[in-house]
Amino acid sequence: MGAGPVPIPYQVAKANGVVINHLGSTMNSVISRVKEMSKYAFQTESNHILGISGPASAAVEMAVSNLLGTGKKVLVLNQGTFSGRFAEMAERVGTDVTMIKNDDIRPFTLEEVKAAYKKSDFDVLTIVQGETSCGVKNIHLEEIAKFAKSKGSLVFVDAVCTLSTMPLMMDEWGLDAVITGGQKGLSSIPGVSLIAFSNEAWEKIEKRDKKPTHWCVDALLADRFWSQQQYHYTAPVPGVLAIHEALRLICKETLEKRFERHLTSSTALQSAIEAMGLK
Repeated sequence: MGAGPVPIPYQVAKANGVVINHLGSTMNSVISRVKEMSKYAFQTESNHILGISGPASAAVEMAVSNLLGTGKKVLVLNQGTFSGRFAEMAERVGTDVTMIKNDDIRPFTLEEVKAAYKKSDFDVLTIVQGETSCGVKNIHLEEIAKFAKSKGSLVFVDAVCTLSTMPLMMDEWGLDAVITGGQKGLSSIPGVSLIAFSNEAWEKIEKRDKKPTHWCVDALLADRFWSQQQYHYTAPVPGVLAIHEALRLICKETLEKRFERHLTSSTALQSAIEAMGLK
């Protein structure tokens, strides 16, 4: 059940009612803690974690506009609304888009991806771990990602529903841009999202030969606020504080217990559906 926004804990709601100076020393401390706790949630050692004042789609746009564009090629694994959004955004910045379209409501397979790579090389592969629009978990994500990396591609993953609700190992699986929103797996508010870049992806951002077309989601400008305590634009202070509390609760519960809790709930729901004679 990946639809959102989801109900939020009291601590998150309370934090969302607080406004402080977005450039003060207190906020600097909050941002530092958000990044450190995010590293645990994303399972990464990368320090290139940024928040975005906007939905998870804005975080997807940050990945696309900073690492794709004219002269780049992307393979989009499209099985619904959110995975297909990668393609639309990539086309808008001039990227050469190839899609594998999956209408069978099933996970993508490594064989499908290998077949696409036999026809072409790609700068980036995109995939959604849990596609809300059809309720499919891409159970072969790890092997698909590792194959794409072996071919020299960066791997972008939409983990809006799934970050902290099921295993996602950013570093171990070789993922380069992982996106999540506040309103689903994190159990925070909508309107503030997070993105984690690998060191490899960040090096490419730093070495790009032209600025991205989207100013607000320019990763190097955003890094001024998220890593250098400088001004980019006025941060959504209550939303950042809410995400801080959501991440704190994740760390307190631990990922292992959180994964188990969500799996137990999912299994119970499936049993109830079957008992009603539904599919």
